[in-house]
Formats: sequence, C-alpha cells, structure tokens
Amino acid sequence: MRPVDQARASRSCGWHASAVAALLALTTGAAEAAEDPPYTLAREGFFYVGGKPVTINGHTYMAGQMYVDFRIPAQQTHPYPIIMVHGGTRSATTYFGTPDGREGWAQYFVRHGYGFAHAMAGKRRAGRSRNRANDLGLSA
Repeated sequence: MRPVDQARASRSCGWHASAVAALLALTTGAAEAAEDPPYTLAREGFFYVGGKPVTINGHTYMAGQMYVDFRIPAQQTHPYPIIMVHGGTRSATTYFGTPDGREGWAQYFVRHGYGFAHAMAGKRRAGRSRNRANDLGLSA
C-alpha cells in the first residue's frame, strides 16, 4: 500500500472508530435508562415564593421572588421532601439528568419515595427569579 493510501485508510478507520464509540455510548446510556422502570407521580408543578411588585416607567414587574418546582411520588414513603437550591456555576438541569443520559437527583429521590423540590433563588433564567425590569435595562 502506498503511504498516501495508508494515511487515508488510517484516517477513515479513526473516523469510523469514533463514530462507533459514540453510538455505543449513546445506546449504552439509553439501555441503562430503559432498565429503570417508569415512576408515577401524584403531583408535579411549580410556584413562586415571596417577591413584591415594583413599578418602573409605568410598568409593574414582580421582583425578588424565588421559583420552585416540585415532584411528589405516588408512593411517598418519607414524610419530608428533599429540597435543593442550586447556585455557583452549575445549572439546575443537573438535578434532572446528566449529559450522558442518566437520570438526575430528582428522579433518584422520587424513585426512593421522597418528594423533591428545586428552588432557584436569585438566578437569571427566563425571568423566573429576577426583576425583569433590570434584565430589560430599565432602572428605577
């Protein structure tokens, strides 16, 4: 085999090996998730805590509230829920799943009979927990 053909074949094998490895990783993660039976929720939803109306330039916005979402299992075996407040450099999505497809803490605790709540205090995300007027560049 000529050196040029050998290099081309080597690159082709490397690309195919990477594609196969990625496919295996995806199917393995899906297979692991499929092994967990579905769970039943009695209730799930969200609510806001606190906050106060603020009027800026004739428009009223809610400021200072905290967004909370929750899941209550149908078979709740523990009297107190697990409440997590995210912060720092992590996103709340880490409570609901992992990048490789595994379930997150929310599913783990619900499967083990705990109610689960996630509170988003003071984070700028979709205007849920901050003064929307500040996000729009309006000032008091």
